[in-house]
Amino acid sequence: MSLFISPTEIPHDSLRAIIRQSYSSFRAPSVTPTITLDDKRKIHLLELFHGPTFAFKDVALQFLGNLLEFFLERRNQARAKAKQGREHLTVIGATSGDTGSAGIYGLRGKKDISIFIMFPTGKISPVQEAQMTTVTDGNG
Repeated sequence: MSLFISPTEIPHDSLRAIIRQSYSSFRAPSVTPTITLDDKRKIHLLELFHGPTFAFKDVALQFLGNLLEFFLERRNQARAKAKQGREHLTVIGATSGDTGSAGIYGLRGKKDISIFIMFPTGKISPVQEAQMTTVTDGNG
């Protein structure tokens, strides 16, 4: 990722820490392992379901949550020096499936970030509803 992110924007050590933190909750050591389906025909499958909500969206949203927290923390440090109040980010979303839980898990426990996800009652799976309604992290 450092090929696309300037070290003046995110220093290499910080980027490395963000990436490590983002994927530490994945159940596979390689985060998104590739399995071979047919070696002779060179057919492989990339598994994108090893994140905290079993959704491929975890790959992006775990990283995005940590990026948002990084930039907000940096911004609030500058505001503190200028004796200005803290900024807070509120994310509001709506889903009919796994996007909501992946978003919630990507932002859970992040300082100065709140997330609210709306979903249609009775129109999503019990697992998806449980993932969205049982997170007890207090984002402050």
